[in-house]
Amino acid sequence: MTVALSNSMLSATSQRILEEGAAKFGLMDKLPILVRYASEAILIETKVAQAALLPGQSRLAGRPDLPPSFAWPKDLDNADMLFVAQINLAELPKSGPKSVLPMQGHLYFFCTPRAEGQVVYHPGDDLASAQQTFGPPPVTGGFWKRVFSPRLEGLRLCEVMFRIIPSLPPWNHPEYGELETELGISPKNNALADLNDFFGSSDSAKLLGFAD
Repeated sequence: MTVALSNSMLSATSQRILEEGAAKFGLMDKLPILVRYASEAILIETKVAQAALLPGQSRLAGRPDLPPSFAWPKDLDNADMLFVAQINLAELPKSGPKSVLPMQGHLYFFCTPRAEGQVVYHPGDDLASAQQTFGPPPVTGGFWKRVFSPRLEGLRLCEVMFRIIPSLPPWNHPEYGELETELGISPKNNALADLNDFFGSSDSAKLLGFAD
């Protein structure tokens, strides 16, 4: 079954995954409603790197590849923030027609032990030929466990992969109640949470889409 798109934010890939999820959880008759509420996200998946990564390649943990003029971010106490991840925007899959992300450049993610974060965008490709050695040393597994999740204890340098998924409003989003009402499901029905789990957005980080 193919439903005509009424949501210009969705690509054909997201629509197909949304249809698969609706069929799995008995919501095919509600598919036009789901399409209307859905947004598009880019799921971020990782695996431990088995070798050195290429300069500029997306990564989680380790050290970033930075332009020579880069100013390392500081926290409110003027201490160096800790590097979390870099994303090479050229590696992202082509998302929906209204993607707000640039096609080129890098996003650098930094954090503090108090979970204060900062994202820096660098538009060029003038990265240094070798990884920068200034800034604090790479964060340890204990930091990942304490600030992010116990599942990340012992985390080390990871490759990063991306794929497009649909995204529906989570339970704490203002549109969630409206969607429940239109679908005719009760608050005790876990179909929407099951759908987002099926898409993969509950256990992984993502760009764009609804915040979990």
